[in-house]
Amino acid sequence: MEEMFSEAAAAALRKEMTNMRDELRKEAKVIIAQAAAAHIETHSLQLDQLSQSMSARLVERFRTSLEACRRDAVDHIINRLKEQLAPPLEDARKVTIGLIEAKGDLEKILGEITGKTSTKIRESCTHCEREFESAIRGHFAAASAELRSRRPVDHTFNPRQSSCFR
Repeated sequence: MEEMFSEAAAAALRKEMTNMRDELRKEAKVIIAQAAAAHIETHSLQLDQLSQSMSARLVERFRTSLEACRRDAVDHIINRLKEQLAPPLEDARKVTIGLIEAKGDLEKILGEITGKTSTKIRESCTHCEREFESAIRGHFAAASAELRSRRPVDHTFNPRQSSCFR
């Protein structure tokens, strides 16, 4: 693209330069040789200045156009990336929401299970305590009765007799 601009500018400059030189040559034939030489020199300097000025403007225009094309290309790439990334990001957001909801449900279920388990353990412990107390009372009663009658008492505890240890 830059080469096309450069070639077009060069062609335009060559055409302009050719036209100006032809004009200068026609004038040089009519005017005295000295005046013609000075005049040609003046026009040649003007032409060089015009050429430099046009080249500088052309380079600046090309730079501006190139920068605009670069910005447009970058904007296009960014928009395409946004379009391509939107569905996966939305899916990830939905999965995250689902995981958060599942975590809440799981915590609720674990809370319920923990509560039920704690209740069952407390009930079992209470039952075992009652059984143990009952067995101890029975042994104390037997020991007490035996002491009254002065007979030997069996002081061994039999866990098989307690429903707590079954």
